[in-house]
Amino acid sequence: MTIHASELLGSAVVDREGDRVGRIEDLILDVPGAANICYALVHIEQPTEPRQRMVAVPWSLLERRSQSQLVLGISRQALGRLKNLGGQGPSGR
Repeated sequence: MTIHASELLGSAVVDREGDRVGRIEDLILDVPGAANICYALVHIEQPTEPRQRMVAVPWSLLERRSQSQLVLGISRQALGRLKNLGGQGPSGR
Protein backbone atom coordinates (compact mmCIF):
# COMPACT_ATOMS: atom_id res chain seq x y z
CA MET A 1 0.00 0.00 0.00
CA THR A 2 1.27 3.46 -0.87
CA ILE A 3 0.24 6.61 0.96
CA HIS A 4 1.43 10.19 0.83
CA ALA A 5 3.05 11.67 3.93
CA SER A 6 0.67 14.61 3.58
CA GLU A 7 -2.23 12.20 4.24
CA LEU A 8 -0.73 11.31 7.63
CA LEU A 9 0.49 14.70 8.86
CA GLY A 10 -2.07 16.20 11.21
CA SER A 11 -3.91 12.89 11.61
CA ALA A 12 -5.47 12.22 14.99
CA VAL A 13 -3.87 9.61 17.24
CA VAL A 14 -6.36 7.83 19.50
CA ASP A 15 -6.01 5.19 22.20
CA ARG A 16 -7.63 1.76 21.97
CA GLU A 17 -10.86 3.16 23.45
CA GLY A 18 -11.03 5.80 20.72
CA ASP A 19 -10.11 8.76 22.95
CA ARG A 20 -7.90 11.35 21.29
CA VAL A 21 -4.28 11.38 22.48
CA GLY A 22 -2.68 13.80 20.03
CA ARG A 23 -1.80 14.31 16.37
CA ILE A 24 0.97 13.38 13.93
CA GLU A 25 3.38 16.29 13.54
CA ASP A 26 6.13 14.66 11.47
CA LEU A 27 7.48 11.33 10.23
CA ILE A 28 10.99 9.87 10.59
CA LEU A 29 12.12 7.75 7.64
CA ASP A 30 14.78 5.06 7.44
CA VAL A 31 17.11 6.11 4.62
CA PRO A 32 18.95 4.93 2.54
CA GLY A 33 17.02 1.98 1.34
CA ALA A 34 13.30 1.67 0.97
CA ALA A 35 12.64 4.85 3.02
CA ASN A 36 10.20 3.15 5.37
CA ILE A 37 8.56 5.09 8.19
CA CYS A 38 10.37 4.35 11.47
CA TYR A 39 8.72 6.82 13.84
CA ALA A 40 5.83 9.23 13.97
CA LEU A 41 6.40 12.39 15.97
CA VAL A 42 3.22 12.76 17.98
CA HIS A 43 2.20 16.02 19.63
CA ILE A 44 0.50 14.91 22.85
CA GLU A 45 -2.54 17.03 23.67
CA GLN A 46 -2.64 17.79 27.39
CA PRO A 47 -5.00 20.71 28.06
CA THR A 48 -3.92 20.94 31.71
CA GLU A 49 -0.18 20.82 30.93
CA PRO A 50 1.33 24.16 29.78
CA ARG A 51 4.50 22.48 28.47
CA GLN A 52 4.47 21.06 24.94
CA ARG A 53 4.96 17.28 24.83
CA MET A 54 6.23 15.61 21.65
CA VAL A 55 7.24 11.95 21.51
CA ALA A 56 8.65 9.65 18.82
CA VAL A 57 6.29 6.68 18.59
CA PRO A 58 7.58 3.62 16.71
CA TRP A 59 5.53 3.30 13.53
CA SER A 60 4.91 -0.37 14.33
CA LEU A 61 2.81 0.76 17.33
CA LEU A 62 0.35 2.70 15.18
CA GLU A 63 -2.48 1.28 13.11
CA ARG A 64 -4.32 3.35 10.53
CA ARG A 65 -8.03 3.21 11.34
CA SER A 66 -9.27 5.72 8.77
CA GLN A 67 -8.07 8.41 6.40
CA SER A 68 -7.37 10.79 9.29
CA GLN A 69 -7.00 8.59 12.38
CA LEU A 70 -4.37 6.22 13.78
CA VAL A 71 -4.78 3.93 16.79
CA LEU A 72 -2.00 3.76 19.36
CA GLY A 73 -1.00 0.20 20.23
CA ILE A 74 0.31 1.01 23.72
CA SER A 75 -1.33 2.30 26.89
CA ARG A 76 -1.35 5.95 27.89
CA GLN A 77 0.95 5.00 30.78
CA ALA A 78 3.51 3.52 28.35
CA LEU A 79 3.15 6.59 26.15
CA GLY A 80 3.91 8.77 29.18
CA ARG A 81 7.21 6.94 29.66
CA LEU A 82 8.47 7.88 26.17
CA LYS A 83 11.07 10.66 26.15
CA ASN A 84 9.63 14.14 25.71
CA LEU A 85 11.33 15.70 22.70
CA GLY A 86 9.75 19.10 23.33
CA GLY A 87 9.48 20.70 19.91
CA GLN A 88 12.37 18.75 18.40
CA GLY A 89 12.73 15.49 16.56
CA PRO A 90 15.18 12.75 17.57
CA SER A 91 17.90 14.44 15.52
CA GLY A 92 17.62 17.57 17.68
CA ARG A 93 16.39 19.84 14.92
